[in-house]
Amino acid sequence: MPHHDLAVDAAHMVAIVASGEDTAVWNRRALEMCEELLAEYLADEPGGEGFVHEEMAELAMAAGDEGSARPHFRRTHELLSDLSWIEPDRIERMGRLAAGLRDKT
Repeated sequence: MPHHDLAVDAAHMVAIVASGEDTAVWNRRALEMCEELLAEYLADEPGGEGFVHEEMAELAMAAGDEGSARPHFRRTHELLSDLSWIEPDRIERMGRLAAGLRDKT
């Protein structure tokens, strides 16, 4: 399953550097891969899906769909908050976005 994670990250990175309609196409591809990966994690590795939810949230935000991103940020925050090795700023950002607050700029 780790290779699937890398494929999702790669598709997301391509979406970030793409332009025009290619950005939306790569975002959709990455989101579809996330949905498949989430289903695999839920079946095989309960608890590991926090990072998939985080990726889905980021993809939804990149597509301008804050409403769809919010529940994924909420679930990410729930699943990853207790992991001491994750940066506190990252956890705080997830909680803020889950609550519907804006990203700090």
